[in-house]
Amino acid sequence: MKRFLLLAITTIVMVGCSNFAEQDALPSKVVGTPDTIYATFDKAEADSRTYVEQGKYLRWNEGDEISFFPVTYNMQYRFKGKTGDNNGAFEKITTDLVTGNELKNNYAVYPYKASTAMSDEGIISFELPAVQHYAENSFGVGANTMVAITSGKDDNILRFKNCGGYLKLQLYGDATVKSIELKGNNGEKIAGASTITAVYGGEPSVAMADSATTSIILDCGDGVALGATADAATAFWFVVPPTTFENGFTVTVTNTEGAIFEKSTSNTTTIDRNTIQPMAEVEVKCSPVGPANNEIWYTSSSGEIVTPYSGYNNNNATALQTFGANIVSNTYKNGMGVITFDAPVTSIGDWAFSYCESLTSVTIPNSVTSIERYAFDCCTSLTSVAIPNSVTLIGDYAFDCCTSLTSITIPDSITSIGAGAFRRCTSLTSITIPDSVTSIGEDPFIWCSSLEAFYGKFASSDNRCLIVNEVLNSFAIGCGATEYTIPNSVTSIGSSAFSGCTSLTSVTIPDSVTSIRDYAFYGCRSLTSITIPDSVTSIGWGAFEDCTSLKEVYCKPTTPPTGGCYMFSYYNSGYKTIGCKIYVPTESVEAYKTAEYWSDYASYIVGYDF
Repeated sequence: MKRFLLLAITTIVMVGCSNFAEQDALPSKVVGTPDTIYATFDKAEADSRTYVEQGKYLRWNEGDEISFFPVTYNMQYRFKGKTGDNNGAFEKITTDLVTGNELKNNYAVYPYKASTAMSDEGIISFELPAVQHYAENSFGVGANTMVAITSGKDDNILRFKNCGGYLKLQLYGDATVKSIELKGNNGEKIAGASTITAVYGGEPSVAMADSATTSIILDCGDGVALGATADAATAFWFVVPPTTFENGFTVTVTNTEGAIFEKSTSNTTTIDRNTIQPMAEVEVKCSPVGPANNEIWYTSSSGEIVTPYSGYNNNNATALQTFGANIVSNTYKNGMGVITFDAPVTSIGDWAFSYCESLTSVTIPNSVTSIERYAFDCCTSLTSVAIPNSVTLIGDYAFDCCTSLTSITIPDSITSIGAGAFRRCTSLTSITIPDSVTSIGEDPFIWCSSLEAFYGKFASSDNRCLIVNEVLNSFAIGCGATEYTIPNSVTSIGSSAFSGCTSLTSVTIPDSVTSIRDYAFYGCRSLTSITIPDSVTSIGWGAFEDCTSLKEVYCKPTTPPTGGCYMFSYYNSGYKTIGCKIYVPTESVEAYKTAEYWSDYASYIVGYDF
């Protein structure tokens, strides 16, 4: 028996017409619309088993809403029947009289979306859902896009037709599924912006827009427990626009613990409108969150394989010496690289990924205990590193010149950070050193010109830029600040502590400081003045080298501090003095002018009464 949509349009009243410019192709109408319309499904749709079980009709759900278009204005109607009804009343939600261009037919679209639009030619602009919701033995509410159209304005019978087809997955195993992603292997667009053309008596057609997306996520809420065996497999439904997956498709299952399972088919698969494409039962075995102990995961900017030692291999070390295991395979697919070993990986050894310039992220397995010297040296595209809690050591220069690294989390397991470990990480803006760290080598953050925040027990209480090394009791980091007051607890300004701080204009050195080590302020080209307290007894080589804006140095010690070469010089086709005035105690002028290394600046030394 045929079931018809009875469109009870009691009146469509022409209330008035506006005066339109001659170029307007269609007149605009102010329309009085019915308070209630009635809806069912086309008989052919039911016969093609588009619900879920053979012989069943599509059904409405309580709260379902549709868009109704007697003109080009989108009007909202809500279902008044009960869930499971094949037909029933829809009540108008739109309250105002509406103005729109007249159409040749009446249209309806399910589900209602405020963004759904109708052109004068009857082309529907619609957002196909990129996120669908699990329903037992069915597709989720709102996932199944449908349209209806009459033969003309006087035709009051509308029958809803499905716009998409259905992919039915059947999964089993020991897992509780949180979400499933469906994605074509050839980048097919299956969600988002689309246009739908409805033809009376024919099938609706869907065209995906250029801005459409390539994946659909099935959200399983708090989780769906799978059947334990193939005979008891759990069904999951995707509503998909008519699509041919030329190289097959991939589904990625995520369980409630964040572990994943991925299954791909390379066979050409076509999803036809109004038909079900069932897949064979698949056992789900979710991988742990992160690589197995014999794997390293990575991504690359080129989407290609990254080979260890591709840039440099110190002393021709073998994989066994470097990683504690031999490499079995190195593959890259579905956006991720996997290096597989014949045994658990125990270290990321010396120079392991040095100069792998396309490497963008690395996930290290829990079996690794150390990241050794130069392990990621000059990996200039590296933006993310996942260091597990098993690692205790970050070696010397391990991340030197990782210029794209903006932040890094150092786990509580780390006890030692080597010299220059993050040297030249010019994009690094913040870092936290955990309390577990007991030693830090010299200059671990030298030339980190973007570093603005530093946290942890090695950071001074009022310091957001520099690190106080408790072992060496010296500063050992570059800084992006414009001015800085060194805490009174500091006794030594470490080698290259402020080196490369080109924005630094002012530094206050406390009386607690006794030494300014080599290159401490090298290249601070905005620094204009400095006062050296009378507690200082030594100034290292190049301490103020290349400080080209430095005009005044106030050096208070009555006994000249032990000096070093190029203290106040710069290089320009040979070393030259900066030319700043060096003010020293009046009674000590001759002592300074004749002291080793100070004598190089004798003509600039001036007596001053402090």
